Amino acid sequence: MAQFWDYFLDESQVLQALLQAKVEVGEILPKTFAVKAFCELKQVKTSPETKIKDQDKVPSQTEKEKTEMRLENVNSILMRKALEEEKAELNEKIHKLAKGLKLKQQTSVWLKLKKLLMLGATGQTGQFLVRQALEQGHVVRAAVRTPSKLTIQHESLTVVKANIFSANNLLGHFNEQDAIMSCLEFPIRLFSGVTSSAESIKAIVAAMRQAQVTRIITMSSWYTKPQTSHQDSWVLRWFFLLVIHKALINMHEIENYLSKECQDLNWTVVRPPGLLNAPKTDKELLIHEGYYVPDPDEIPVANSVAPGDAARFMLSLLKGDPWIKKAVAMATK
Repeated sequence: MAQFWDYFLDESQVLQALLQAKVEVGEILPKTFAVKAFCELKQVKTSPETKIKDQDKVPSQTEKEKTEMRLENVNSILMRKALEEEKAELNEKIHKLAKGLKLKQQTSVWLKLKKLLMLGATGQTGQFLVRQALEQGHVVRAAVRTPSKLTIQHESLTVVKANIFSANNLLGHFNEQDAIMSCLEFPIRLFSGVTSSAESIKAIVAAMRQAQVTRIITMSSWYTKPQTSHQDSWVLRWFFLLVIHKALINMHEIENYLSKECQDLNWTVVRPPGLLNAPKTDKELLIHEGYYVPDPDEIPVANSVAPGDAARFMLSLLKGDPWIKKAVAMATK
């Protein structure tokens, strides 16, 4: 395809036409030719055959009109090209904006969660959970058996007395909440059949359904399924786990109940290892969908974690939904 300057006999005629049309060289010509033309104008390096002289014949009116028409056509072509490029750039921006808007719509339901109902707020992990939630700007309602045990004071914290085994009692506290977060801890009873944690989940779920609250994040433990601790140390397997064996069975019952009976709820079970009495750290969180967090050799990466870090991970789940309807083990690096 011929370029527009091919219609001229030589470069000097192009320069002459440009000067007469009073146009900016760099604005309408491709860079390669514009630079060349600009050099011609600045350095006035012309051969005897192409040198523009004062006595050169001035183009006739007809020739001038033709030149201007050609330049006008060129300018139109270049403007159209610029508009096409601008349109393509705009379309790309619109596409990115639409993609971002879609992502925002998908996650906004979790980002706006501000009203949190806490269960087990007087426990070791529960107190860290309450403090961190308040630090992040959430409005917290702590439903506890003994309100006097929760000494945290904050303008965004309400402490109420509740019976976790009564759906009717919980319903009044669950109304208008965005999510339920449970760190319920039950005493280990060596000589009793079961603890009472498995019984409470049914009342909690019933109250959630009546209050139309669909999000629950609850804390469990590593090794809730029998035989999943086979890779851990002998001491842990035959002493500590034997002591808390019944509690682990109860936690497993809760996990099964959520998995099989609560498909209408957006539940997540968080499984930390043993809990130390320590605040949150800046350590990297290690996460694995399973009953413990393994290293490359399938050996558990840790035996304990700070309750503050368990609380930190639980609150992080409010920002998205990668673990909806899943049980996830966590630890720190």
